[in-house]
Amino acid sequence: MMPTARLLSVYVLALLFIAISRAPLVRAADEAQTEVPLKQLVAYTSGVAFFERAGEVEGNADLVLEFPTESMDDLLKTLVLLDLDGGKTATVMYENRDPVARSLGTLPFELQPGASLGDLLGQFRGQQIAIDDWQGRIVSIETQTLRDEQQVRGVELLLVQTDEGLMRLPLDEIAAIKLVDPEVQQRFQRALELLAMQADSPAKRVTLQFRGEGKRRVRIGYLQEFPVWKVSYRLVIDADGKTLLQGWAMVENTTDQDWQDVQLSLVSGQPFAFRMNLYEPLYVQRPEVQPSAVAGLVPREYGRQLQRSRPRGGEFGGFGGGGAFGGGGFGGGGFGGSFGSEDAMEFGGGRDRSLGDRLSESQPAMATATEVGELFHYEIDTPVTLASETSAMLPIVNANVEGEKLSLYDPTVNAKHPQHGLRIKNTTDLHLMRGPITVLDEAQYAGDSRMADTPPGSERLITYAMDPEVDVNIESGAVEKQLVEVRLTRGVILTKHRVQRVATYELDNQGSKSRLVVIQRPENAGWELVEPKAARTTDNALRFEVSVPAGESVTLPVVEQQTSQEKFAVEQLSDEELALYLNSPLVSEQAKQTLESYRQRRVERTRLRLAVNASEAELRALAQEQERIGKSMDRLDRTSELYQRFVKKLGELETRIERERVRLAELRKKLQDIQNKIGDIAPFEF
Repeated sequence: MMPTARLLSVYVLALLFIAISRAPLVRAADEAQTEVPLKQLVAYTSGVAFFERAGEVEGNADLVLEFPTESMDDLLKTLVLLDLDGGKTATVMYENRDPVARSLGTLPFELQPGASLGDLLGQFRGQQIAIDDWQGRIVSIETQTLRDEQQVRGVELLLVQTDEGLMRLPLDEIAAIKLVDPEVQQRFQRALELLAMQADSPAKRVTLQFRGEGKRRVRIGYLQEFPVWKVSYRLVIDADGKTLLQGWAMVENTTDQDWQDVQLSLVSGQPFAFRMNLYEPLYVQRPEVQPSAVAGLVPREYGRQLQRSRPRGGEFGGFGGGGAFGGGGFGGGGFGGSFGSEDAMEFGGGRDRSLGDRLSESQPAMATATEVGELFHYEIDTPVTLASETSAMLPIVNANVEGEKLSLYDPTVNAKHPQHGLRIKNTTDLHLMRGPITVLDEAQYAGDSRMADTPPGSERLITYAMDPEVDVNIESGAVEKQLVEVRLTRGVILTKHRVQRVATYELDNQGSKSRLVVIQRPENAGWELVEPKAARTTDNALRFEVSVPAGESVTLPVVEQQTSQEKFAVEQLSDEELALYLNSPLVSEQAKQTLESYRQRRVERTRLRLAVNASEAELRALAQEQERIGKSMDRLDRTSELYQRFVKKLGELETRIERERVRLAELRKKLQDIQNKIGDIAPFEF
């Protein structure tokens, strides 16, 4: 007999299989199957693609499509329906996905992962069960530990109330258990179905309702996540200098359906594309408010509602003529035909024709360029047939472009040698997307490169190999600083200096062919190019072109300059610096006269400061002498001759002190006057 736990596991797996394997059909209302195949696909470089399906319906028809669960958000955000020939679109119905945890929370029991049979039955306490030919009610679940010589194990025991009394049954010995109450059994089955739904069926059914009479054409359009399409190029350089550019677009059919004669458009550009959770039901957490007693309200009578005319339905606009979706417009139809070419590309063969000519004829481009708004479309002229889970390369560019061979020296790549490169001008009417380039020089592989987005008429530099035959050496010269401008305003001097630096590039061509070398030098903020004048500027670099004959060396000096400004007060100038400005040819005669007057005042101020200091020193010496004599007189007899001599001496000192104080006051006044004149220099510029 099969144990109960195993029986329940098989039951759960069976329900899960039933929930996942329900196969939706694409049927109309009259149960006649209706085809809505994929007719158009527009792939964007923002990770999405526009899908257009087209078919016919008759009468009132419900079309059922299947979509992966992860695609439902994009479908609900972008789905557009068009019922042509007089029909109308009605309701769109789809299988929702209420959060399983929310639905399981409404049941009176829980089905936790890893729960044992005892844990499950313990939630049915009091329920009536049937075991073999007798019935009883679940009382509880007990766990008993059994010990033997080999191991210790736990055994779950089911305690059941029967007509004969309480019974204790080991769960591992029970073959089958049945819930007698049909309502409880139904809830249990519902819980299992919800668990099966938690695995998320890989496909969701979407029903599209079309209403009308007779046979009508219908269109279904929507955006879905899609791999970003990529592009790679082949650049063929012939001996005569002709340059052929071929571009191949790589597209992956990651859907679960084959493409049959699908009109394919590739868009270079990145329109904003985001995801929003529209598929899963959302619930708002509402606050709980306690009821309160309120007075009864008398119903109010309102006037009649004004009737508004309902807008008449019509065909959906915005998809034709380069609308929001698709390059050819929504509902544009297919072109017919198939993708493929019977002619193989031939690299070998005769020498009468170049590789570029043979490639140009053997693999023509399958794309037509159109510009829609801010985006650029490649319309694949031949409808594409591509099996599910396969990829394809489609030729979208096959044209001659302007190209010039050169060697690009970039010290950040290699400090010694330049790189073989090519200056390409996009002379096609196509917007060339960024992608890798394989360079074939005279039918030989020359290297790989990368190209940035290139609008029509733009130029790009590409490099594909090192050029070891050209050596580059850089010598940095001394930095020179020169005074170029001086201004004086209210005692403040503004000076401007020009700093120049020189970097000399020495190019040695040891090859047998002349080289056009493009030197790329980083552009430093604040530095201005002086020479050479002929330079091309990129976003953050300067480029200089130098022709280097075979077996010769050429030097190119690059001079850059930077201007710096300084500001300081005239008072801060030393006598030597002041003399420098007085002798500078950049200073005007008027300014020199002002500075000379300022210099003379400074000299006078210095003389007065010295005189004040000397006068103050003289006063201090007289005061000290006066103090010394006074102390000596305190020890003498007032009638003595020496005492009388000291009295006379003190009188003379007092006279000298008074005279020196007057002189010091005059000197200080003159010093203040000259100081005021120095701080009151008239504003002027020179």
